[in-house]
Amino acid sequence: MVGRGIQACGTSSLVVIESGIVADMYELAERGSAYGSFYLIYTFSFLLGPLFGGYFTQYFGWRSIFWYLAIMSGVVYIAILLFVHETFNSNNQTWRRNETNPKLVSEGS
Repeated sequence: MVGRGIQACGTSSLVVIESGIVADMYELAERGSAYGSFYLIYTFSFLLGPLFGGYFTQYFGWRSIFWYLAIMSGVVYIAILLFVHETFNSNNQTWRRNETNPKLVSEGS
């Protein structure tokens, strides 16, 4: 149970991080489509996870699930390094330092 709690803490950040990435990469008019695509894949994975897990356990043994996760984690990590670039959109928000206030403030304030 403790392990599942730790897992939940790790996976719950996925939605928040994804929202920030989409907000940085897409203009306001395009964000709905990007969110829809992400949540379609995110929700569909809840169907595929148990199906793949059951198949691997049935035909290859329970250890194969962990081998599959280790291999796929490596593949996804390498794909992220190669294909996901910095997401900050400098056209979306410009920041400057105010002379009277040394904290960063938005260009519009």
